[in-house]
Amino acid sequence: IEGKTFYETKKNPSTSELKEIIKNASLINQIDYKPADLYNPLAIVNFPAEYKKAKKHLPADMQKILEGLIAEFEKVKIKDLPHSLVHGDLIGTNIIKGKEKIYFVDFSVANFYPRIVELAVIMSDIMFDPTDKITVKKYYDLLISEYQSHIKLTKEELSTLPLFVKIAHAMNYIGSVLEKETKKNKSEQNEQRIKLGKKGLELTIKAFK
Repeated sequence: IEGKTFYETKKNPSTSELKEIIKNASLINQIDYKPADLYNPLAIVNFPAEYKKAKKHLPADMQKILEGLIAEFEKVKIKDLPHSLVHGDLIGTNIIKGKEKIYFVDFSVANFYPRIVELAVIMSDIMFDPTDKITVKKYYDLLISEYQSHIKLTKEELSTLPLFVKIAHAMNYIGSVLEKETKKNKSEQNEQRIKLGKKGLELTIKAFK
């Protein structure tokens, strides 16, 4: 594929490009295919299990925040949420901007999950601007509006999605902390992911109070 990933371009997608990304995500979610279950340590549905692994490496204030999210998550009836095929990793490194089209690559963690998992991951990366909570809400409204022009979300999905976005940021934070503490990855890139995960969680909590 000719082009560069959005990570390589170091530029945020334009509004029209974001709409194309969201449209393509909705097309994936409409594919009638259920892949074999694959455990993904960064998947939102595995939040409680991954938190247990990371807890001893986390400061007390983050433990308190994350345990609050777990309490909310455990109230969600996951099986009752509409499920579909999801790419599961629509982040800047997996979205290529070509000359005329946008391409998704790397379906290695594609799974059969609640379809709002797809939206939460998009919000936590390609649609995340660590500027302020107003920007977070602006992007969220764009995400919901554009996705629903292709797929109508249920009442339960709409009420649960803000929590999933928070957890998506939390998973980025937890995953990077575990990468640092258990795999001794002390690279500048991993440190940046830790900071962005924490910042994203803080801004999203403020945006959806």
